[in-house]
Amino acid sequence: MSKTHFVEPSALSRQELFFKALPRTNAPYYLLPDDSLTIVKELDQMDHAFSEKSLHESSFIPAGYDITVMKHPRYTPAISHSHDFIEVVYVLHGCITNFIGTVPLALSHGNICIIGKHTPHALAAYSDDCICYNLLIRSSTFEKVFLGILPENDLLSAFIMKSLYGSYTNSYLYFPAGPDQRIMDCFFNIYEESLQNKPYSRHMLNTLVSTFFITLLRHYSALAISSSPVKQNSANQNISAILYYIQQHYDTITMKKLASLFHYSERHLGRILREYTNCSFKDLIHQLRLSKAAEMLKNTELPVTDIITDIGYTDYGFFYRLFKSEYHLTPAEYRKKYACKRGSSET
Repeated sequence: MSKTHFVEPSALSRQELFFKALPRTNAPYYLLPDDSLTIVKELDQMDHAFSEKSLHESSFIPAGYDITVMKHPRYTPAISHSHDFIEVVYVLHGCITNFIGTVPLALSHGNICIIGKHTPHALAAYSDDCICYNLLIRSSTFEKVFLGILPENDLLSAFIMKSLYGSYTNSYLYFPAGPDQRIMDCFFNIYEESLQNKPYSRHMLNTLVSTFFITLLRHYSALAISSSPVKQNSANQNISAILYYIQQHYDTITMKKLASLFHYSERHLGRILREYTNCSFKDLIHQLRLSKAAEMLKNTELPVTDIITDIGYTDYGFFYRLFKSEYHLTPAEYRKKYACKRGSSET
C-alpha cells in the first residue's frame, strides 16, 4: 500500500454517499436516535455486531490477532456505543467530533484519542476530506503493551492509569499532537502490516503498536487531557503539564510558584490536584521525594545526608520519620535490605 493512499482523502464509497444523502439537522454534529440502526441494517454493509450497544472484541479483532486497524467511514451515523476493548482514534486529515458520553471532543489533524473500556462514545466524521483511523486493541494486549512501558512511581503514569482504568465511566486520554511525521510513520507501519498476512505478523503488529505508544508518550505525555474523575463533563487541559512539571521539579517546587506558573490561585490548584490524583500538593511532593530517596538508596552509595539534601529536604529528622512511616524501615535498613538482594541475585 502506498503512503499517498494512506494520507489523502479518497472518493466517497457507496456507503458514504448513501449516508451523506440522508436528511440531517442543522447541527454540525449530532447523535442519531436508536432507530437509525434500521438504516444501518438496510444497507447491509455494517457488521451485525454493531447492532448491539456494547460491542465485543471477538466481533472486530480477528482470531489469532491482538490488534486490527480500520479506516473510519465518513458520514456514518454517530451511534453511541461502548466496547470491551481499547480504541485509539487517529485523525490524519480534516476534523471530526468524538462524543465521550454526550460531551463533544473536537479532533483535528494529528490528534489522538485513546478510549477506555466500556466508555460510551460516538464518532462523527461528516466531511469529504476527513481521514480517520481506528486502532482496536484487545484489553489484555493493551495492558501489556501500553501500561507495560509506563515508568513506575511516576505522577504522569499514575494519571494515565487512572484516566483509562479508573472507576468512573467516561475514560479517555486525548493527545492534541498536531501534524507529526514521526507519529504518522509509526501509524502507517501498523496499518501497512495489518493489511499483509506475513509470518509473525501478530508479533510484528504488537511491536509496532508499542513503538507508536512510546513515540506518543515521549513527545506528548505532558499534553494529555482526560475527563475529570469528579466532574464527568469537564476536563482540565493543563493537568498533564502540571503533573509533568511537579515530576521534574519535585525537589524545589512550591505551591505558590506552581500556581503562578499555571495562572491559578493556590486554592484552585489544590482542588484540581486533589480532583485528579486524590492527593494534596504536599502529599504528592512527599511521595515523589521518598520514591527518589528509595531509588538512590538502592542504586547508589551516596551518604543518606546527601540524598536528603538532593531530594529537597533540609530537616533530617523530618525525613527519617517520613521514610520510616512509608517503608517501615530506616534508610540504613532499607539500603542493607536491597544490598543483600543484589548480592544474592549476583551469586
